[in-house]
Amino acid sequence: MKSILLSSVMTLTAFRNFYFAIGLALMWGSTMAELNKGRQLFEAGDYKQALAELTAADTVALPEAQILIGRIYYFGNKDVPINYLQAEVWFHKAAAHGLAEAQLQLGLMYINGQGVVIAKDELQAMAWFRKAAEQGNSWAQHSLGFLYGNGKGVAKDEAQAVSWYRKAAEQGNSWAQHNLGYLYAIGQG
Repeated sequence: MKSILLSSVMTLTAFRNFYFAIGLALMWGSTMAELNKGRQLFEAGDYKQALAELTAADTVALPEAQILIGRIYYFGNKDVPINYLQAEVWFHKAAAHGLAEAQLQLGLMYINGQGVVIAKDELQAMAWFRKAAEQGNSWAQHSLGFLYGNGKGVAKDEAQAVSWYRKAAEQGNSWAQHNLGYLYAIGQG
C-alpha cells in the first residue's frame, strides 16, 4: 500500500513539475519573441513600437531588453524624444546584470555629463569603463587608454594608456590602433 501511495505522490509531483516547466517555457518563449521583435523594430528605427515590445518583455530577467530601452531614450528620434534620465535608469539596470555595453554607455554618459542626474564625473566614468574593459569591451578599453593618456580622472600614465590601447587594438578597434600608432610614433609606446 505504501509503495502505491508513494508512486502516486511521485507521479503527481512529476506531473505538476512537468506542467510548471511547460508554463515557464511558454512564458519565456513569449518574452524572447517580444525581445526579438523589439530589437528588429529598434534596428528599423521604429522606437515607439520597439519601446512597446521591449517593455512588454520581462525586462527584469532580460538585460538585453534593458539596454535597448536605454538606447531608445539615449538616442531618441521623432517618436521618442531623447531622455537621458530614463536612459540612465535603464543602463543602470542592464549594468547591474554585468552587461559590458551598458557599463560602457554609463561611462560615456559620465564623461560627457549627460543627463539630469549625471554630472560630468571622470572618476565615475573611469569606474564604469574599467568594469566593461575587464570584460573585454574594446571601446571601454580604448576609453581607458584615452583617460590614462590624457590624465582624465587619473594621473597621466602613458604605460597604462599603451596597455589599454593595445588590448583594444588587438580586437580590431581602429581608433585604438590609431592612438597606439601615434604613441609609438612619438616614442611613448
